Amino acid sequence: MEQVKYFESNPELLNQSRVYMDIPYVVRDGREYKMQIVLPWAAEKGKKYPGLLFVQGSAWTTSDVGWEIPQLGQLAGQGYVIATIQHRSSLDGYPYPAFLEDVKSAIRFLKKHKEEYSLESDRIGIWGTSSGGNAALLAGLTMGEEEFITKDNQEISDEVAFVVSCFGPSDMAKIIAEKNEELSEQLECVTHSETMELRMKKAEAMSPYYLVKKDQKYPPFYLLHGDADELVPVEQSVKMYQKLKEYGYEARLAIVKGAEHEGNFWSREVLDDIFFFIKEHR
Repeated sequence: MEQVKYFESNPELLNQSRVYMDIPYVVRDGREYKMQIVLPWAAEKGKKYPGLLFVQGSAWTTSDVGWEIPQLGQLAGQGYVIATIQHRSSLDGYPYPAFLEDVKSAIRFLKKHKEEYSLESDRIGIWGTSSGGNAALLAGLTMGEEEFITKDNQEISDEVAFVVSCFGPSDMAKIIAEKNEELSEQLECVTHSETMELRMKKAEAMSPYYLVKKDQKYPPFYLLHGDADELVPVEQSVKMYQKLKEYGYEARLAIVKGAEHEGNFWSREVLDDIFFFIKEHR
C-alpha cells in the first residue's frame, strides 16, 4: 500500500498568476491598441503590488506578446503586476516616435487604473527586449518631455522607476551607417524620411546613446546583452552603459557569454538576476 503524502496549503497564493487579455489602453486613428496584464491570484483578495511594463521586441512592428508571458508569469507570481503591449507598427506607416508615444500611453494608463489592476502606487518600471529595449531606454531618458505626450491621460506622469534593456540597440545612426543588412528594412520603416540626411537625424533622435544629458533625474538602468548577438552587436549596450556611467548615473551591465539575439540568451541565472534588480527598485 502506497504511503499517503501530506503537503502544506498555499494560503498566500504565492507563485500563482493569471492573464487578463486584450485590454484597450489607447485609441489611435480609430484603432484600439491593447495590453495583456499578468496579475497575481492574490490580487483577487485585495492585495496590491508594484507594477511593470514589458515591451516585447518586434523590430518596431507588431509584437508577439505571447513570447514572454510565461516568463513574466514567473515574476508576477512573486508579487508584481505586469503589462505587455502591442504598439503601432512602423510597417503600417507609423515611424518613430509612434512606438514611444504608445509606450508612454501605456505607462499613464496603468497609473490611471492602478486601483482596478491592484497596483500599490504610481511606481511603474519598464523592461524591454531588442526594439523593446530601445523603447525602454528612451522611456527612461525622456520622462516628462512634452513632444512625446499625447492627449490620452496627459495629466498623468510618464515617469518610470527603473529600466531594464535586454539586447536593445542604443545607437541607431551607427547601425544604419554600418549597413546592417538584417535590420535595414525595419530601420528604413521606423526612420522613414524624405532624405537620407533627415533619416539620419531621426535615427539619432531615437538613439538613447545621444540623448543622455547631465544633471537629470534618470531612473536606474540595467543593460544585458549576449556577446554572440549577430543582429544587435553587444557594443551597443556596452557603449550605452559607459555613457551613463560617464555622466554619473546608476547603471549596471551584464554580458551573457555565447548568447545570441533572444533564444539561448535566456537562462535561469539571467532571469533571476533581472528579477533581483526589479525587486531592488520596486
